[in-house]
Amino acid sequence: MSRPLRFRQRPRHTLRSQVLILELDSVRQATRFASADSTGDAIREITGMIRTALLVSDRITVTDAMILDGIYFAHIPPLSLAQAIGVDVAELPIDVVVSHRTLALSLKARRDDPGFVWQIDRFLDQQRKQRHWDAWLDAEASLTRTRHKPLPELALPGDAWRESLSPAARELFNAVSGITQRSRVHKALAAATDQNPDDLSIARVFSWWDSAYLVAIAEANDADWLRFDAAEGLEHAPRWRHLSLTAEMKELASGLPAAMFGTARYLTAPQRQAVHEKPTGLRMRNLTYTLHRATSGESRTEALAGAGGRLALAVIAILAALPVLPVTLGGWNLAWVAFGGAALASIPFDAFAVLRDATRKDVAASLAIRSAGGGGAGYE
Repeated sequence: MSRPLRFRQRPRHTLRSQVLILELDSVRQATRFASADSTGDAIREITGMIRTALLVSDRITVTDAMILDGIYFAHIPPLSLAQAIGVDVAELPIDVVVSHRTLALSLKARRDDPGFVWQIDRFLDQQRKQRHWDAWLDAEASLTRTRHKPLPELALPGDAWRESLSPAARELFNAVSGITQRSRVHKALAAATDQNPDDLSIARVFSWWDSAYLVAIAEANDADWLRFDAAEGLEHAPRWRHLSLTAEMKELASGLPAAMFGTARYLTAPQRQAVHEKPTGLRMRNLTYTLHRATSGESRTEALAGAGGRLALAVIAILAALPVLPVTLGGWNLAWVAFGGAALASIPFDAFAVLRDATRKDVAASLAIRSAGGGGAGYE
């Protein structure tokens, strides 16, 4: 008796309603502000990241440390952030993962912890820090809060990446790959750097761990994750499928006035829902194009069909003008001159711009989607 055929069902990837942006880590915020040409440039860049995330997802997941110790959030209080993304301050689309029952208790615990290293101390005095904390604590009621959950195991890099490390860096990797406390990893990193000051692979290991740690936070809180900078060792992170976000999407999200961004987000809701239901590169490009053409009312499919049709008509017109009875005058073939004129007059040059905009694939960020949740050890 023959066995019935069994088909293995592939895991279905659906975009979650929330996304964690790796660059919102408080250390990364501080690094970006320190290296930017101006504070305004750093603010615009991170605001563009948040807007881009909100074009593909409904909400943003952040940790309490990202807000309380984040120099970006110190410069952008709740009201300013709400204005920048075109929502009411009472409807901020932010989910805060807190280490204690409230944001205020999480702040108290960190201030009472002598081992906690504050990133904002590099930029703010005590008075400005207090104003920053007060602004976010006053807005706590408008933020959705969830408690820290146990972290899953960190996403390990591939064998080729590990083999590219120096012996000292490989030893550090083996020591920290199972650790989910940043303070312990910082100590191990400092010790390895002191012993091997010229070993560049040491920094690569920490870069991998830092990204993998943030990815684990996203996974524990059932969020997808988005990165704009390179993520060492996570180019092909296991358990995740990656979608590319175009540079055009980020440019448009960053440059739109606040009121127009809110409108554009509303107009692209159907395309965002389509990406959520079936995240593919094609649907992501549909979303990008709809954002680009939000004020014209023309869909990407309609634009492609229209542009293709106009190009086809141009080809027909050119073929119809092909010279059959060539006539020469003063060394010029008049039929060919007429043919050239017809060609130039018939080609819809604007169609090439439409086709270019509708098929752009230049990448500015990577969105990682997971098919199922996980669990594991605790974290800071």
